[in-house]
Amino acid sequence: AARLIGPVGYLFFNEPCWRLLTWYEVPMFSEAALADFREFAGDPAARFPAKPWAAETARTDNQAGAEDWARWYDWLGACLARMIRVQSEAFAAANADNPDYGGAIYFQNVTWTGPQWAVDLDRIAAIPEVTWLCAEYVTRADAPAWRMFRYYAARHGKCLSSFVSAGYYDPDQPGRVRYEGTDESFEAAVRMGIDEGVGMITLYPAESLDGGSEGYHASRTAIWDRLTAPE
Repeated sequence: AARLIGPVGYLFFNEPCWRLLTWYEVPMFSEAALADFREFAGDPAARFPAKPWAAETARTDNQAGAEDWARWYDWLGACLARMIRVQSEAFAAANADNPDYGGAIYFQNVTWTGPQWAVDLDRIAAIPEVTWLCAEYVTRADAPAWRMFRYYAARHGKCLSSFVSAGYYDPDQPGRVRYEGTDESFEAAVRMGIDEGVGMITLYPAESLDGGSEGYHASRTAIWDRLTAPE
């Protein structure tokens, strides 16, 4: 069982980053992964699909067709959902006596949603221990991605969270928060969650609201406080 340090309210899951890595850095091409893929496919001779111009290996099929690729993407989505299920079940068991534990929250960057990113929202939302879905970087209620998240949240009885980006961490200056866009667009993004009646609006990064941080943004903090203050 998971071992905890202090009280825990929720378990946080984020979208996978392995699709941003080169193949030799990714554990999804290991011998163990191949055995799992073969079991999933029901084919003891199955190999990972590869592009025709890629270097041939014993684990890959350079002549893979559309059905082979579809089966591989389906397996990837199943792997991510299984990882989330196993960890969220263990965490829930470890929190059985914690009245404040609210389950797992799955955060997903909407630009990385779909089979090519190994993200099957239907599978993830079906996990009983996942209680929240959060759609990152969606600022319009009429956006197809937002409708997709609403659909799967409703289908599986999950709570839905919108997501507001006040700024972002500068990759060239670790730890520093950068700001772009207008305060008006930030306010519109906050209002979208309010108008949609979500149970939670997630703001990132927290330093934007911390008056003691170098990343503090006074005007966006004022907007956030004005719109989210209890009536």
